[in-house]
Amino acid sequence: MPMGFGDRLFWSIASAVAIGIFWLKFVEPYLSIWFALGIAIVVAVLIWKKGGQPKKTPLKASTSV
Repeated sequence: MPMGFGDRLFWSIASAVAIGIFWLKFVEPYLSIWFALGIAIVVAVLIWKKGGQPKKTPLKASTSV
């Protein structure tokens, strides 16, 4: 089932928060928090592009005559 507008919005924000917290805990001494923002934007774009598409299921071949 494809994700609706609210689902995509929620997961985009939740992933941005999770990436930010992870970044502050482990990566921030080495790289600026701006890199985390860039990664969060890329993840949000992927969620928005791929989240609304239904799963592709292969078509079954018909064996009836």
